[in-house]
Amino acid sequence: MNLNYSLFNMKFNLNVGAHYRYLNNSILRYSFIDTDHPVYPGRMVSTFDNLGKEQGGGMYLYARWSPKPLFAVYVNGGVNYIHINPGEHDNLQIDGGTVSGWNGYCYPGAEVNLPKDFRINLNGGFSTPWIQYQSKGSTFHHHSISFSKNFMDKKLNVSLSCNNPFMKNMSYTNTIDQELFYSYSKGQFRARDFRLNVSYRFGTLKESIRKVSRGITNDDSKGGEGGGGGQGM
Repeated sequence: MNLNYSLFNMKFNLNVGAHYRYLNNSILRYSFIDTDHPVYPGRMVSTFDNLGKEQGGGMYLYARWSPKPLFAVYVNGGVNYIHINPGEHDNLQIDGGTVSGWNGYCYPGAEVNLPKDFRINLNGGFSTPWIQYQSKGSTFHHHSISFSKNFMDKKLNVSLSCNNPFMKNMSYTNTIDQELFYSYSKGQFRARDFRLNVSYRFGTLKESIRKVSRGITNDDSKGGEGGGGGQGM
């Protein structure tokens, strides 16, 4: 179920919404210790199964404000609540009860349009760990900057961007803390990168809008009378 409200004008755009969902027999990822494995007894196994019920809701927002034609700021954010009930499964080695919690995200940005078709974009973002059954991840954040320019009557666009210029590497963690076992993993990937993009638009896109006249024809007219009139829809 979704509810949405939108507002648009020359300087300010707003889109606000709320949602709710309910899943019965949802697919969940879970981990357990396999003590019966013939080669590697005691190993941890992670798999998926239709375990239980999941429900949740949240709100999201997108807003863009342009006080001047050459400048605009915008933000995209939201919060979510989730409740997971795995139920009772005697045939599965599930160690963990009901899980619930909140998570949120926020992605702000700014756009500056300069003379001679130059443009600068600044973007950032932050999100809290997503609620999962058994495991818990880490927070995520990023930032980026891009410069672009149009040429040849705006048909050719050249842009240079950098993701995370002030952060070389980014780490992420995943923790599973259960009564029967504990697991902690940590990874790292390169966060900073540079990109050059060149695009060219060939031709123009022309849309022809035709007004189609639709009507309701009266087929019950008496013989000899004029054809049934149509009522515009």
